[in-house]
Amino acid sequence: MTSRREWLLVIPLLSLLLVIPFWQVATMQGIVITNDIAASDIANLHHPVRHFLGNELHQGRLPLWLPDVYMGYPIQAEGMMGTFYPPNLLLFGLLPPLPALNLSVLLPFFVAAFATYALARRLGAAIWPSLVAAVAYALGGFYIVHVKHMPIVDTACWIPLAWLTIELGLERDRRFFLATGLIWAMQWLAGSPQLAYYSVGAGLAYYLGRAIQAQRVRKTTLLMVLVLVLSFGLAAVQIWPTAELTSFSERARGVSFDFASSFGYRLESLLTFLYPYANGDPGTASYQIQGLFWEDYAYIGLLPLLAGLVGGLWLARKSGPIRLLLMLAGAAFLLVLGDNTPIFRLAYTWIPGMDLFRFPQRLLAVVTLCLVLAAALSLTHFQDWLARTKVGRGWSTRISLPFLSGATLFGVTMLSIVVADLYFYHIRQNAIVDAGTWYEPPQTAQQIQEQDAGLYRVYSFGAVTEFVEAYRKAGGWQGDLQPYVAQREFLQPDLNILYGVPTADGYLNLTPDHLTQVWGNEKVPGFVEGLVYQSGDRLMAWHGFGKLLSLYNVRYLITNMPFEDGGFE
Repeated sequence: MTSRREWLLVIPLLSLLLVIPFWQVATMQGIVITNDIAASDIANLHHPVRHFLGNELHQGRLPLWLPDVYMGYPIQAEGMMGTFYPPNLLLFGLLPPLPALNLSVLLPFFVAAFATYALARRLGAAIWPSLVAAVAYALGGFYIVHVKHMPIVDTACWIPLAWLTIELGLERDRRFFLATGLIWAMQWLAGSPQLAYYSVGAGLAYYLGRAIQAQRVRKTTLLMVLVLVLSFGLAAVQIWPTAELTSFSERARGVSFDFASSFGYRLESLLTFLYPYANGDPGTASYQIQGLFWEDYAYIGLLPLLAGLVGGLWLARKSGPIRLLLMLAGAAFLLVLGDNTPIFRLAYTWIPGMDLFRFPQRLLAVVTLCLVLAAALSLTHFQDWLARTKVGRGWSTRISLPFLSGATLFGVTMLSIVVADLYFYHIRQNAIVDAGTWYEPPQTAQQIQEQDAGLYRVYSFGAVTEFVEAYRKAGGWQGDLQPYVAQREFLQPDLNILYGVPTADGYLNLTPDHLTQVWGNEKVPGFVEGLVYQSGDRLMAWHGFGKLLSLYNVRYLITNMPFEDGGFE
């Protein structure tokens, strides 16, 4: 049980450790713009649409339709904006855009850390090992590299809290299972159906294992079924329209196995559990293997890894919780490996819903949670053993201060090692640019706004190519970020939303096929782009290019080279 006095220590200490890596964000001086492949999901998708969410809420409207991209788009159905996600409604409904955005970046770290701490304590871990688990999970690789994928961390951060309510439902009062249903519903509303799907699946597996160990399967099974129905019912306002929009996209009939396993886990990435940059660092444009660093990466620090694996295996015979945690971690990691094993193909074929997603590596959220919890329990066992040794008794005798016992020194040492380890590798992994600079409208937006652009639309040719070029010029995102600031002149992807300039194209997750065929996306070029070609140092267009754009009410064209076409000045 955690006491009020204990929380008086834990809350300020853990909060300080979480804020330090993001002090510019916490003080509202900076904004995260970490790069992805052909765009920055956080800067070019999540920030703009949440900015729109805030504007609509402040004007007393529920944002169902986004008029500034694709001639209009059903943004609520797309889901990533998190229209009905309670923290979004609270933050963006009450605060100006910048503090709402930055607090929504920080919130998942706090939820993940405090929920992991409380869960570790409920499982029997001591205070300091639980703090180690909380820091290792929240500031571990999965959350750090997925900051730029806001719906992913918004969803994943609630997994330990869902497991905590399952523990409380089994041990204290079955009404806590209703809280599990509320959490699962909130995860569906957060904007990442894949992580919500994984969370529910892992949660059911955790419930079943703990219910078997507690011999309460018969008493709680029906209630858990009702909880599952409740979660889907509460989240239907998001699940239903997203499913309908999906039917118009490339995922209408599920995805092929090749697509589901594309950019799969690279076995070389196993080294990153021991040394994060064994294969290079995308932040310095030095990543060397074919794959996506941020999908394969889940470094939690050497101490939690060794304590979770070695200590966990040592204690698995004696401890039911550790045994279950290692089994869940192993099962999830087999799926993470994707097409490196036949397990993923079996899951893709036989488990409903597995054929809707790619990147099974996102189950690393479950793997790392299991490892840090096993580490907390193992370190607690080691701490207790150390206290019984001659050395431990000697320390206790020499130190008479109650707040500076041998256990406290051991705990502070453990926590300091983990914090130093994670800070050293992870603080550099997110690009933060001056917020005022980023929100200042670029010259293109200013000129278009001055010419009454509200009745017309803009098309940015080559914006994705220029974003890739910005990454090359910047040498990643750990140096000079000016190339990314300059790339804003294209107003794409989706930065136009910040400046109130409507465009004919866009960048969103679930794009209907008919839009992708015309405008393309970050994966494939569209029909319009195919009508333009380069001739020397100029861009030329095939006949009818201008007339085609006029059908979409396009008056302004933004390019990186002089453009010749009779339909444009």
